[in-house]
Amino acid sequence: MTVFLRFTPTVTRYYHSYLAPATRRIGVQIRMVGSDTVPADDKYNQILACSRQERILPETVDDSDEAAVTTTVTGGGGGGNNGSSTAILIASLYADYYERLRARYYEHAAAKGGAWVGVFQPTHEERQATENLAHNQRALAEIYLLSFSEELLTSGLSTFGYVSSSLAGVRPVILLTAFDHNVPATPCRQAVSMEPCNLTPPRDVECRRGGAVDGDDVARHVRVCEDFHNGVKLFD
Repeated sequence: MTVFLRFTPTVTRYYHSYLAPATRRIGVQIRMVGSDTVPADDKYNQILACSRQERILPETVDDSDEAAVTTTVTGGGGGGNNGSSTAILIASLYADYYERLRARYYEHAAAKGGAWVGVFQPTHEERQATENLAHNQRALAEIYLLSFSEELLTSGLSTFGYVSSSLAGVRPVILLTAFDHNVPATPCRQAVSMEPCNLTPPRDVECRRGGAVDGDDVARHVRVCEDFHNGVKLFD
């Protein structure tokens, strides 16, 4: 409780300053570990391919198209033209993806005329430091900030992303894991539920009274995870 109260003002202040003014809020959580590590160019292209497939991030047009006019910002509260505005919150250890997306909307107008697009990133600490309490507190704050999103694009096999979407109560679009450092042909999938993936599910399920659970009954509420074929998740 003490930890939560400590970062609550930070979360509230950031939300009201940068996210609340927008009419549409999109969270993008990017995590790469182990075999999922790929060059930044490949991961960025996967994000854009996923966005086009699932229609998440605002599309852009060439600057030569004078019919589309946008005011794109990288910080501060936003207004925008015609009442249309989108805030994109980036949660990543690295600033690279934030810089690329910020440049994307700075250099090219949004496809829908008059749309304001803001790209924000609270922190970019370059490396994970789970032994550092302050680092973990900032990570928890970002999880809560992501949970204010109406749409989420999260990384596969990431507890960070699982918790964010569960708190948000939305089914995220999950970037499929680049096993063996190869970006999959299908960039992402829409999650069947907001529930997290159990990466190491128990083989034998028993209820507390010691009786075996009906496997067929359990199967009606369980599916294989979108991002890990050995994991299972709950769905309605």
